[in-house]
Amino acid sequence: MKPPKDTPPLPPSASPWGEEEPVQQIPYPVLRRALGKSGPVRIAGLELSRASDAVVLRPVNPRHHPLPQFIEVPWRPAVLRQLARVLADWADQADQEDARLRRRLQAVGERQGSPTLPATRQAFSPSA
Repeated sequence: MKPPKDTPPLPPSASPWGEEEPVQQIPYPVLRRALGKSGPVRIAGLELSRASDAVVLRPVNPRHHPLPQFIEVPWRPAVLRQLARVLADWADQADQEDARLRRRLQAVGERQGSPTLPATRQAFSPSA
């Protein structure tokens, strides 16, 4: 069924439901690149918000504005817990890979007489 002609269309970044506060932004330490409709875009982080019965994840550009693309995750405890478990497992894997890379770089630096590497990056804290 088509909407009446006098109904204005939704702007591209709007969803048919209202997003609720608070909006959480998670900045990336390094800009990422993705392909948008009009060409490459730079992504500086993620924005998470709750909209009715879903969590909405949107990429954020370097000017801290959310992009129109989004992923919707159902507001269901089982789904959110499973997502949290998977992300926590991946965070552990990333920590292990980061530690291995630092050890390799330090070993190479010691063989070449380079100065020591800076301390490891701080772990993400959800309260930050």
